[in-house]
Amino acid sequence: MITASEFRAAFSADGLATFVPNVVSAIGLSQEQAVWLVNVGLPRSTAPFLDFGGKNESSLPSMAALFQERDRAIAERYRVIGSNGNGDPVVLDLAANGAVAYLNHDNNMCRILINSSVTQLAECLLAFKRLIDLAQAANGEDAYLDGDIPSDALNEFVEIVRACDPAALEIDTMWTDEVQSFNL
Repeated sequence: MITASEFRAAFSADGLATFVPNVVSAIGLSQEQAVWLVNVGLPRSTAPFLDFGGKNESSLPSMAALFQERDRAIAERYRVIGSNGNGDPVVLDLAANGAVAYLNHDNNMCRILINSSVTQLAECLLAFKRLIDLAQAANGEDAYLDGDIPSDALNEFVEIVRACDPAALEIDTMWTDEVQSFNL
């Protein structure tokens, strides 16, 4: 498991979004996840095309507040912490102990798991950053964007995800889709 200082060192240059303590405590996350969001945070912007914080930092809005979601189950279940490159909200799933997911707006807000918790997300983001660094060292600055990922770097990433959050590699999850996009 990564430490807060390792995570900060890796992502602080681009900025970390931290969340308001009383807002985080009011939504019922585990102590570990709440402490991470408040004291460590998440990268403001990171691969694979994820953004955290912004207008969501101060309030962790529900889907109802941000998207005028009328379905009460969806409106109350999810708290928005960011977005992905497609404009889908990245959320905490309160019905799943704070799992991190995105809601695919092109598919009726279908829930796509990213990670089972905030701390597992942090671990995977750091591993993905390492994958990109290894790819760029081997194949140049545009290696990630070109999908030119060395198989050993990809295998290392998959093993880290598998060790820290096996659910994140199940079918139809963000990390599985990302790994499959490299077409090795």
